[in-house]
Amino acid sequence: MLVIKSKGTTSTVTGWRAWVVFAVLCVVAVVVMAAVVMLLLGLTVTIGVIFLVVVPLAIVGAVIAELLRPMRSR
Repeated sequence: MLVIKSKGTTSTVTGWRAWVVFAVLCVVAVVVMAAVVMLLLGLTVTIGVIFLVVVPLAIVGAVIAELLRPMRSR
């Protein structure tokens, strides 16, 4: 049995309707949680790929900058 209180009135849902409401709420909760998990996984993969590309490029850039510097300042 589900009891819903809204604006001073109380409604009850019993029987098979309560099971349907409960099932719908469970499906909605699972969909919301799956969306959050996918969002966080996508964010993690994106940040990981950025680091995998940017860090080696920064190292290569630093090595090239060091090699192009004039000999006197070394």
